[in-house]
Amino acid sequence: MKIMRCRSARAGLIAILFIFPAFRASASSAIPLRVMHWLTVVPVKIGSETVLLGLDLGADDQMGLTDRGIELLQAKRTAGTGTQLDVQGNVLHENRLIVPEFRIGDTTFRDVTAGRQEIVPYHLRGVYGHIGRGLLTHFRVELDLPHGRMWLWPPAASGAPDDHCQGKVVPVLSERHGVLTRVATDYGVLLMLWDDGAPFNIIHPEVLQPRVGSSEHVTTHRFVLNGTNFGPQELYPMKFSQPPDIAGFIGYDFLAKHDVCFDLPGRRVVIRE
Repeated sequence: MKIMRCRSARAGLIAILFIFPAFRASASSAIPLRVMHWLTVVPVKIGSETVLLGLDLGADDQMGLTDRGIELLQAKRTAGTGTQLDVQGNVLHENRLIVPEFRIGDTTFRDVTAGRQEIVPYHLRGVYGHIGRGLLTHFRVELDLPHGRMWLWPPAASGAPDDHCQGKVVPVLSERHGVLTRVATDYGVLLMLWDDGAPFNIIHPEVLQPRVGSSEHVTTHRFVLNGTNFGPQELYPMKFSQPPDIAGFIGYDFLAKHDVCFDLPGRRVVIRE
C-alpha cells in the first residue's frame, strides 16, 4: 500500500529502470506461497538460496528490502534517492538500489530497482522485504491463495493452460495507483483498489457516515463486480489520504477465498467462480 515518487535527475534515470525491469521467462509452473497472518509470502531464489519476500500488489514500486534483504539479494547501492508516500500521506525518504539477478518460479529478473526500507512489517519470521506491482506490470499474476500457490504468465509465454485466468472478467479502470475497479455495495458504487498487502477489505469512514459509526466494521451483502455478486463481504473503516479519490481497498479477506488473476497488460481482473 505505497505510492513511489522519485526526485532528482539521477532518480529520474532510475525511474526508467523502474518501468522496464529485465526478465527472462518461460511457461509458468505453480509457485508455492505461504501466508503469514495476512501477508502473502513468495520464495525468491538467488543461486541455490531462498529468500522470502512479501507480495504487495498495492505497492507501485518494484521491490523494497530490509538491510538483511539487501545483503541476501546482493543489492548494489546507486547514487539515486527517492521518496514515497504512505497511505496517510507521510513522506518517507529512501536510498535506491539495484538487485542484479533473482528468480521467481521459472522467471529470471535482472537489474531490478529496489528501495531500502527502515520500517516495514516484513522482517518478521524471516521475511526480508516485498515485491511490488511495478515488478510485474508485464505479467498476468494468478493468485490462488485458497490452495497456497501462484503463477506468473509473461506476455510471450507458450503453453499456458486454457484453464488459467478464466472466470468472471472485471475491467480495470486505471493502474495509476494500483488495480482500480468499480464495486457496487450496500453503501453505493465505490472505486476500490485491489491490494493483497491490506489485511482485510478497507473502506474510508466517510463512505459509511452518517449511516453507521466511523469505527464499526460493517457487512455489505452486495459486493458486485461487473454484474456478479461476491457478497457478503466484511468492510473495515480506516482513514487514509493516499491514493486520492478512492473509497477503499479489496484486501486479503477477499483474496483468501478466491482464485484471482491480475492480467496487468490486459487491464482486467479475472475471478474464478
